[in-house]
Amino acid sequence: MQKKKSPSKKITRKSILMDVIQTYPETFDIFIDHGVGCIGCHAAEFETIEQGIGMHGIDVDKFVQLLNEKIALKGKIKKVAKKSNKKAAKKPAKKTTKKAGKKK
Repeated sequence: MQKKKSPSKKITRKSILMDVIQTYPETFDIFIDHGVGCIGCHAAEFETIEQGIGMHGIDVDKFVQLLNEKIALKGKIKKVAKKSNKKAAKKPAKKTTKKAGKKK
């Protein structure tokens, strides 16, 4: 029996299918779009991406690249959101002062 590996930050051919889905749920649509129903299969708990995806005749390296691009994109979105929130918190509120109107 193969020892269950927890995925590293980057998904590899050796990453366990179910670990990828549980760690990176945003990748689920990539599996579905490629017609990979392995996610509901008991074997997904111990099968690697290489084993499961290769069985479907899909290019494993391209599939892994798609998964990594998806998680990288989500990471970038989170970083941008954090930066935007920090900038908004740092900006001082604009002071509104009324200038006295000139009377004639």
